[in-house]
Amino acid sequence: MEYKITVNVTQKDYMDFNADYFKSSKSFIVCLAICVVFLLFESYTSILAKGWSAGLISCLLSLIPLALFIVFMLVFLPLKMKSLYKSDKDVQEPQELTLSEDKINGVNARGSFAYSAGEIDKVRLGKKVIALFVSKQKAVLIPRHCFASKDEEAAVVEFIKAQYMKSKGGKK
Repeated sequence: MEYKITVNVTQKDYMDFNADYFKSSKSFIVCLAICVVFLLFESYTSILAKGWSAGLISCLLSLIPLALFIVFMLVFLPLKMKSLYKSDKDVQEPQELTLSEDKINGVNARGSFAYSAGEIDKVRLGKKVIALFVSKQKAVLIPRHCFASKDEEAAVVEFIKAQYMKSKGGKK
């Protein structure tokens, strides 16, 4: 069995994929955990050392690193992702993907590629984009809007689960 899919990754698809990937990454979770632990520790020690009102002001000041992290996530990271998308012509080109039991073939105006099923390191079944990782930094992206119907989408997702997630234990 094989599936032929015409894929056109838009800037929004690329941004959705990167946001989903980053939010589920270990670094994001560690950074967020460090900010929360720092905030709780600072709040507790400030209130104990300075009293309620002075400690509360100190707690508010300790929110600055968390606020900077949020600004980074909402402003600078999207700008960087837009820049990366615009710089990568391979991602922008419409391509024809052929998914089969033993490999993935892709063809676009710039050339072609082929990955064996064994080369798929990880699979992410995001809400908007399916990503088939062939390395830690490279993935074949399949936006969910490229399917003709929900039935076709469900069939391809089941095929991906059966063919590319079976030996590697990819993530959903």
